Amino acid sequence: MLSATPPTTVPGGSMPAGPEPFVHRLLAPGPQPWEGANRDLYNMLVGSWDAVVVDRQPGGEIRQSAEIHATWALNGRAIQDLWIVPGIGDPHVEAGGPVRYGTTLRIYDPKKDRWNVTWFNPVTGAENHLEGRWENGEIMQTGTGPQGVPVRWVFDRLRGDAFHWRGERLSEDGRTWIADTEFLALRATPGPSKAGTPAQRQVTWNWTDRLGIERVSLREEGGQWVASGRIFVLHDRAPVLATYQLTHGPDHRFREARIEVETGAGSKVLTLRRSGDGQWEADGVVRKDLAGCEEVDLMWSPYSNTPPLMAQPLAPGEHRELKVAWVRFPDLEVRSLRQTYTRLPGQAPFRYRYENLESGFQGELSLDEAGLVVDYGSWRRR
Repeated sequence: MLSATPPTTVPGGSMPAGPEPFVHRLLAPGPQPWEGANRDLYNMLVGSWDAVVVDRQPGGEIRQSAEIHATWALNGRAIQDLWIVPGIGDPHVEAGGPVRYGTTLRIYDPKKDRWNVTWFNPVTGAENHLEGRWENGEIMQTGTGPQGVPVRWVFDRLRGDAFHWRGERLSEDGRTWIADTEFLALRATPGPSKAGTPAQRQVTWNWTDRLGIERVSLREEGGQWVASGRIFVLHDRAPVLATYQLTHGPDHRFREARIEVETGAGSKVLTLRRSGDGQWEADGVVRKDLAGCEEVDLMWSPYSNTPPLMAQPLAPGEHRELKVAWVRFPDLEVRSLRQTYTRLPGQAPFRYRYENLESGFQGELSLDEAGLVVDYGSWRRR
C-alpha cells in the first residue's frame, strides 16, 4: 500500500518525498472538457483488466496471462496505462514467452483531434510512437516499428466490460496486415475472498488450447446458488463474448439459466428452465427431448462440472452417469447428452475422469475443496 511508505522531508522544503505526492499530482479524476470527435477515444480503457495474450512467433504461438491498468493522468490531459505480461503471481509462465512491464502515455491534441500514443517497455528497450483516432468503428493507432515497417495497434472492440486488441505489421507485399499479437481482456471487478465456500468465490480460467479467458462469480442469494460468468475467446479468428447466469437450488440442482453470445454478426440469447417435476423449457418452449436431464452443461465453461459433483459427491473409485442438457457454443443449440464422472484416488485437488458417452471423449479435471475446477486437461487452467 502506498500509505505504508514512511514520508521523508525534501531538503529545503516542507513537502514529503516518496510516492504519495507524486501519485497525487500524476493521477486525475477525469479528462479536461475538450471538444472533438476523438476526445473520448480511450475513456472506456480506464480501470483494471485481466487478460490473455498470444504472440505469434516463427516457432509457434505463445499464450500467456496479462494484467492491464489505466488511469487519467497529468491534470486530465492524458491517459497512462500499464501492460504487464505475464500477470503478477501467475505460476504458469511460458518458457521463452515475451515479457512486458511497460507503460503507454496517451496525450490528446485538441487542435488536431488526435491522440499521441507512446509505448515504452524497459524490459526489451522498445519505444513506439503512434497516432490514435476513430476509423471505421475501431480505435486505430498507426506508426512505425523496427526498420521503419508500418504498424497499427487496433482496439476493434473496446466496451465497458471487455476489449480485443491486435498488433499488426504491414507485410513485404505492402498490402497485407499480419497480426503478430492479440489481447483479450475482461474488466477486473472487486471480488469476494478466494477462501471458503462457492458463495464466496470468484475465479478466472485461462484457455490453453486457444486465446480465451473466463471469469465466474458465485454467490448465495435467497437460498439459491447463482453463478455469473463471462467468456471472451477468439473463435474462427474473431472475438466472441459470452455471458451466462446459472441458478441452482440449495441442493445444487439446476433451475434456470440465461446465456447470451455476441459475435460480429450480432447477439443471440438462450433461456433454459427446469421445473420441479423435471420438465425443461428452452426460450419458453417445452423440450420433451430434454426429459430426464439433470443438469445443464455449457460447452465452453468448466463451471459446468461444479454443480453435479457438489449435488452428489463421489468417493474415490466411485462413478456416476447422468444425462445433461448440453449447450453448444457459439450457436447456443441445446440437446441431451449422457456423460459420466469417475473419482480418481487422492486428496485435494480432487481429480475426476470425465467421459462423453456419445462421442467417447475423455478428459481429466481437478477440483478444489469448494468444487471449482483448478485445471481441465490441456484446455483450461486458473
